[in-house]
Amino acid sequence: MLAAFIAATIIILPITFLKYFDSFAAFSFNYGALLALIPIHLYSGKRDRSSTPLKKEINRWFFYVYYPLHMMIIFIAQIQ
Repeated sequence: MLAAFIAATIIILPITFLKYFDSFAAFSFNYGALLALIPIHLYSGKRDRSSTPLKKEINRWFFYVYYPLHMMIIFIAQIQ
């Protein structure tokens, strides 16, 4: 998996840079997609068993509130 990441970085990045040389946003989006391979590679396939039930409940509700809230903030910031 690491070899595939390195090969993709060496091969794909120059090609996408040449294709989208006028758009840094498109280039950085493609590079970000390649960077996503790092945490995927590091994932062991096992769930976290060290959390307490209270911590899991707090995390769950935090993300239920956080995700829509930060999306609304980004949307409002783009309007202005």
